[in-house]
Amino acid sequence: MTPVEAVVWDFDGTLASRPDMWCAAIAEAIHLCGGPPEVTAADFEETAYLHLPWHSPTLGHAFQSSSAEWWEGFLSRVQPLVAAVTGEAAMDVKRFGATVRSIILDPRRYSKIPGSTRAVDALHRRGVLQFVLSNHVPELAGIVSYLFPNRFEEVWTSGQLGVEKPRAEAFHHALDRIGRAPATVLMVGDDVRRDLEPAARLGMRTLHVEDMASTRRGDWL
Repeated sequence: MTPVEAVVWDFDGTLASRPDMWCAAIAEAIHLCGGPPEVTAADFEETAYLHLPWHSPTLGHAFQSSSAEWWEGFLSRVQPLVAAVTGEAAMDVKRFGATVRSIILDPRRYSKIPGSTRAVDALHRRGVLQFVLSNHVPELAGIVSYLFPNRFEEVWTSGQLGVEKPRAEAFHHALDRIGRAPATVLMVGDDVRRDLEPAARLGMRTLHVEDMASTRRGDWL
């Protein structure tokens, strides 16, 4: 079997976890901005994620030129939802947006997944090139660097690329940057539709994060 020369990791649910990230961040920001204390993350579970760009992967970003524009575009769509839930249409939008952003970007709120962390360290010791490709905020590289210092060559996020997985453009970008044959590049993720199927269509090798423990280490590590 052709040896693995590079590994591309998904982030959320693969390298790190943060349950109810967006809903919890929105609720916490409401409290910090003086909104109703009875508001909880559960109030947004049915609708908040519909406002995230990667839930419409067929659409490119209209606000991809800077991280500030990404956040402005996202929060402009979330603010009406917040107003409907809290009844606080007059809430300071600028302060609320800055608060949500600071909560999401706090790397201390993410938990590394133990099995993946061990694999990342083992691959690093072997000198295998490692990258991150994620549907995430533009500033994900800072979070990854905090959690996994000096482990990844590059971090690519939909907030910068302007397209989300499973769009083929995201994977083409990764392969172009890596500069290796697809058959020598392994994609590791937790989502078959967004991570593994599109990678396989381009000839990349794939591994579901839940299968790492049961897969022979020689097959990929």
